[in-house]
Order: sequence, then C-alpha cells, then structure tokens
Amino acid sequence: MPLRFIKNHGQAPAAVDHYLHGSGTSVAFGKTGLTYSLTKAAETPVPKPAEKPAAKPVKNPAET
Repeated sequence: MPLRFIKNHGQAPAAVDHYLHGSGTSVAFGKTGLTYSLTKAAETPVPKPAEKPAAKPVKNPAET
C-alpha cells in the first residue's frame, strides 16, 4: 500500500509539516523530528509464551 503524505494546512498542530494516517497508526513529521502514534487498540490479546517442560535427566550409559 503506498503512503500518502498530507501537507499540514492548519488541520494539525503548527509544529507538524506533513503527516500520514494508516490502519491504526499515524505519523507526523516536523522540523525537529517525527511522532508515531498508535491509534487503535489491539483487537486480540497477545498470547503468553508456552512454558517449556522441565528437562529430564539423562542417564550416563557408562554407569549402567
């Protein structure tokens, strides 16, 4: 999807020169840097990583 930069003509704070809106995000560019904003909450919770099973002891074949 191509990005479309919008020139600020008063619709954003004066420090913003250009900005763009994406799906759930927005980015504002100014003379001193940029601001990246997440504007949409995640719809699905992030799953927790699965716990690893405990390591099983390995028998030394020389001891048997």
